[in-house]
This record gives sequence, structure tokens and C-alpha cells, in this order.
Amino acid sequence: MRGFRIFGTTADEGMELWGDSLEELLAAGVEGFVAVLLGEDSIVNPRERRRLVVSGEGEEELLVAMVNELIFFFDAHKWIPSRAEEVLLSGKELKMVVVGEGYDPDRHPPATGVKGATYHLAEVWREHRLWKARLILDL
Repeated sequence: MRGFRIFGTTADEGMELWGDSLEELLAAGVEGFVAVLLGEDSIVNPRERRRLVVSGEGEEELLVAMVNELIFFFDAHKWIPSRAEEVLLSGKELKMVVVGEGYDPDRHPPATGVKGATYHLAEVWREHRLWKARLILDL
């Protein structure tokens, strides 16, 4: 089980994420990012696969780096993720296969300008059997 909830802050958007494992939580982060970028009802088709590799000293750094790489995919290549298909954690490295498609303004809603994931209030923790996280996105 994984999921996300979007919440607003003064000038930014936040994501609360959860998953049965850290890998599921990170996969939920991909889905949450798309909800912030395009809206929660957006449909992104899984037409192409992209490999995402980031590193970080801890769970928070990996989450921030992952979302910032997804922002780069959109800003540099106009490519939108749909979901994570494969998630592999190995020490300080996250390897992920993400599926998605190119941004099409005729089919996709106008994108929210997401500048970056921030470390402000970034938190990843384990609560009972669930992994949970909170992350703020600078708009």
C-alpha cells in the first residue's frame, strides 16, 4: 500500500507520502510529484521508460534528489513521469525505472512551475509498519 496527499503552504506545495517499504514510499513520491505538477486528476500514459539514478546520505536526501531529478526531466526534456516501475536502494544510491511520456499541452493541463524540492521540513520516518515522509516543493 502506498499513497500521497498534497497540502498547500504559503507559497509552496507539500506532499505527505506513505508506503509499506521505503521503496514504495519513493514510488509514491513520483505519483505525488505528478499531482503537484499537473493536478491530481491528470493522466500520464506509460509510453517510455527512463532510468533515474541519484545518491544521498540518508532517506531525506534521496527523496529530495529524486524529486529534483524528476523536475529536471520535465524542465529539460518536457517529459512527465507516470509511475515508478522498478525501485532499487543500495546503500546511498537509488536506482529507479520511471515510465511516462512527453508533455502534450493539448492533452495535459498547464503545468505548475515546480522549482525544486527543498530540505525545509523534509522528513522520512517509520511509523509502526509504514514508512512516511513530508516534503515541500518550491513553486
